[in-house]
Amino acid sequence: MFDPFGSLLRRMALVSSALLTGCGGAAPAPTSVVLITLDTTRSDALRMYDPEGCASTPNLERLAERGIVFTAASTVAPITLPAHASMLTGLYPPRHGIRDNAFAALPDSALTLAEAARAAGVQTAAFVASAVLRGEFGLAQGFEVFDAPALPDRAEAHHTAERSGSEVIDGARAWLAQRDPRRPFLLWVHLFEPHAPYEPPAEFLLAHADDAYLGEVAYVDRILTPLLDDLEALEEPVTLLAVGDHGEGLGDHEELTHSFFLFESTISVPMILVRGDGQRAGERSEAVVSVVDVAPTLADSLGLRLGSGIDGESLLHHDPAPQRGVYFESYAGHLSFGWAPLSGWRRSSRKYVHGPTPELYDLALDPGESRNLAPEAEDLRPYLEGIEAVASGSVLDRREGEGFDVRFLEEIRSLGYVSTGPTHRPLPHPLDDGAGPSPHERSAELHEIQIATTHYQEGRSAEALRIFDRLLRENSGNPRCLYMRANCLLSLDRPVEAIEPLQAALQFQSGTTTDHFNLAVALRKAGRVDEAIESFERALGLVDERPPWFPAFMQILQSAGRADRAREWRARFKRGAGPGRR
Repeated sequence: MFDPFGSLLRRMALVSSALLTGCGGAAPAPTSVVLITLDTTRSDALRMYDPEGCASTPNLERLAERGIVFTAASTVAPITLPAHASMLTGLYPPRHGIRDNAFAALPDSALTLAEAARAAGVQTAAFVASAVLRGEFGLAQGFEVFDAPALPDRAEAHHTAERSGSEVIDGARAWLAQRDPRRPFLLWVHLFEPHAPYEPPAEFLLAHADDAYLGEVAYVDRILTPLLDDLEALEEPVTLLAVGDHGEGLGDHEELTHSFFLFESTISVPMILVRGDGQRAGERSEAVVSVVDVAPTLADSLGLRLGSGIDGESLLHHDPAPQRGVYFESYAGHLSFGWAPLSGWRRSSRKYVHGPTPELYDLALDPGESRNLAPEAEDLRPYLEGIEAVASGSVLDRREGEGFDVRFLEEIRSLGYVSTGPTHRPLPHPLDDGAGPSPHERSAELHEIQIATTHYQEGRSAEALRIFDRLLRENSGNPRCLYMRANCLLSLDRPVEAIEPLQAALQFQSGTTTDHFNLAVALRKAGRVDEAIESFERALGLVDERPPWFPAFMQILQSAGRADRAREWRARFKRGAGPGRR
């Protein structure tokens, strides 16, 4: 088992400088650091947070005995990519600009923990399990090695853009074995198993009374064993931070998974910090902390500073001030379904969620968030001011053309991720409560969308269409329903009827190659050739290789008397690079 207490003589040999803490005492020598991020892991799934109904996690429990357990840790968003961007930069989502999976890439102007470490001569490596964290989304900045899963064929199963934790751990261990032992290192390991669908090995399912989610959490703990054994065997001190990126609804507040609501089931995350010098072992901290604290804490462990312009605080030496507040949000419902965004502020045990219906909960007295105190609260200004301070803070510069390859967005979307990427419209301010219905009041709509989507995926397009039509009568600005309605009509061989929902959806979001191609086909069926050609060309503008339908489009151009345009397109692809851009 990983043990922070190594040979004192070996550690003393690594001391290269004496740093001073703010109170004048000698700080510990810089150490190498390991960041373990546990996807979709509820804090109450672990015994150190809730002794009842938890998973069997002996490795994490031993880490808790040797480190600090933060009992009031929050994510910044119940979504994988924004949460990890905040971990690596110390910035909240309004400042780094990533508000959903496949929405945007972290800009080059970001200073990541890995970039600061690498500039200081630290070896850096990352091994991640999910395609939504691939290098295309900007999180690879500063990592000498960034190992992520390849994208699967679209014919493979829904949400398969991941790889097993065992494969991730094998890669991390191999890197540890071949690194330069004379230099410090930063290693990030991301494990995805608890994410739906929950499919733990049979022994873990049986050991948890057929609770597949808890079985997955226990399985992840087992997967960690060889990596922690390797860390124990090192001849150098290592600081280790294990943290969840977000939780999971599991039916609480009628949310089955995550992304759209801001209840504690998805916002509260486990966070365990094991210092390289073994100090603060066995502590339980009730301080309000956030995943934005990951970067400054690990930078502090490396003897580095990320500057004063970040939102996070180092937790290495002491807890944040009691009056500290932390920010969190969800824009997923707004981007995917046309709902209002949600934003929140937690201070002490009080948690405020801003939306069309403001919510205030006392988590100490009401951990299940069943009683909304906002209608009777005398003053909500401290919470609103906290949110406003984050929303009005400086944001990262984003140069023109900077972003991710739109082809990659299409691959991600084809695997079943709800987000359809960037929107044409400016995002509403976190305190804007007039941008649609509250997600917390749309659980029934979300459930119906999930049912209808399943019908469509199983080939029952007529049943799915009836549900999407009903939902659009209630919420005509739901981009997801518009796209899915069009898909249903196309599968039912009713392409002309698909024009209107496709055009409406593309007014909200930029769309993918497939969206523009589908619209082009529908317009051509309707005899609207000029408009169809425009849509075909938009689809071509998002790819770098000739698609299978390219010859047919050349014939359409020839028939329309646009032979010159056809020659231009042939010349572009003959050169081996179409105009597909980031």
